[in-house]
Amino acid sequence: MDDTDDILFKAAPSDLDEIGRMFDDAIAEMEKNGIHLWNEHYPREVLPEDIEKQRLYILRRGGKVIGAFALANDEDEEYEPGTWEDDNAPCRFLNRLAVDPSCQRQGIARRLIADACRIAKDEGAGYLRLFVADFNQPAVSLYEKTGFKRSPVIKEAYLYKDKVVMFGYEKKLS
Repeated sequence: MDDTDDILFKAAPSDLDEIGRMFDDAIAEMEKNGIHLWNEHYPREVLPEDIEKQRLYILRRGGKVIGAFALANDEDEEYEPGTWEDDNAPCRFLNRLAVDPSCQRQGIARRLIADACRIAKDEGAGYLRLFVADFNQPAVSLYEKTGFKRSPVIKEAYLYKDKVVMFGYEKKLS
């Protein structure tokens, strides 16, 4: 089976258990690589809301979920405008991008980012934005390689009672 069999869908409630297992596997791989970012609660607890709001996309290969991402409207998220390139431009936020560990290093994350850009542009967004933890170097590298530019926007969040710095990144959709 090759990537021509990969099909992107909006997630449905019936997909939730399988998506949760894929995220659990991704979290275990992150932990193994020293990236302590997600846990047994997050992102699992927000997936039902993502599905309800029809903003969770899944990539299936041969019927198996191999990747996922959420694509939120700027008004759906608790993001304060900052010093983005154009604070007033319509945008979407990319959240919870994950790839099944057994399928990593096959260009799937890049494909999911391209899909998110296409969908955001089709929905009238001028930018795709995201936040990434400063210590998540593999994600920072991926986003920079796929055309995202770091903005001056910085958000602080709490993770396991520790303060985490989240860098804002954006990509102009043309």
